[in-house]
Amino acid sequence: MIVKNDWLEEPVFILSIGKTGTTLLIALFDGHEELVVIPEETDFFCAVYTPLGMICANPLLSKKKKIDKIFDLMVHGTHLHVLNKGKREKSFAKDNYDYTDFDFATFESEVKGYLSRTNLELNNILKSVPYAFAKSNKIDTSKLNLWIEKTPYHLHNVDNKVNELEKAFPKAKFIHIFRDPIDNYIAYKKKDNEKWSTNKFIYDFKRNVRITKENQGKQNHYMIKYEDIVVNTQSTLESLTSFLDIANKESLIQPTKHGIPWEGNSVETSQFKGISTSSLDKHLKYKNKEELKYIEFYLQEELAFLNYSIKYLKEEDSFSGYEGYPAERRKEDALTRVKTGVHQLFTKAIY
Repeated sequence: MIVKNDWLEEPVFILSIGKTGTTLLIALFDGHEELVVIPEETDFFCAVYTPLGMICANPLLSKKKKIDKIFDLMVHGTHLHVLNKGKREKSFAKDNYDYTDFDFATFESEVKGYLSRTNLELNNILKSVPYAFAKSNKIDTSKLNLWIEKTPYHLHNVDNKVNELEKAFPKAKFIHIFRDPIDNYIAYKKKDNEKWSTNKFIYDFKRNVRITKENQGKQNHYMIKYEDIVVNTQSTLESLTSFLDIANKESLIQPTKHGIPWEGNSVETSQFKGISTSSLDKHLKYKNKEELKYIEFYLQEELAFLNYSIKYLKEEDSFSGYEGYPAERRKEDALTRVKTGVHQLFTKAIY
């Protein structure tokens, strides 16, 4: 028996570099009756994708044992673990959530039940989460058209796998979200402190823009800016709902997370109700303007593509020192490609 639910065939993946408004976007969609919104990051390509192939290819494991291991990997090894009665009040760089009333036992049962009735393939494994989430929340599936989830580094980790996702889900849609890079950098630096170097940020931002450019013009890819969400909210939501082919409802301007009013995800622990412009223009109070000039110098092409203005860089400014770090980052990318190849070999071995 094969489970058939048309809405499961149409996922929406929100892609970004992080600290660009992805959580706000999810919160705006949270209460929409045509969507199943996964409120926490799945971390699929970061934490699940590679070991998943090893589990599926293991000839010593029965299908039941494979499913048990897959569930443990997908949930307990990712952000989804908080669905198991997790609760957190607003804290530094974290948003509030409360899953104490979430039926985690049903969620686990439905994930495993779904996988037991299907082949252990990429699309079925991904679909098991929204399927079980809808069952656990007793959502009326007759009204559903799409499911949506965000993991900021999906795009980062699926650089060469977007086509794989599109093959698994021919009807998938992708929302690329960006934020003015100098504000984006400040937000992430505050979150990760000194771990987030300027060169790391520049390289990652450049790569995300490149990937977005490569998919520009495709009907199932849509680019949006954080500033448009908080400043031009109504028109932006009209464009987004048109892209997703869902109703544009007034409830969209009241962000929630799993039905609970969302208080923001500010790195400065700011709490707010509804959509706020308080996170705009953080660069004005940032003391190290030379650092911002440095970022603008190396992101001039990306700033032009995204239609962001240059605020601090002067014509006579010149910098050096960017190329060293990306060389190290490219080594990490090469290792990721090797791991991807190993995963694909494992996966193909069982079909």
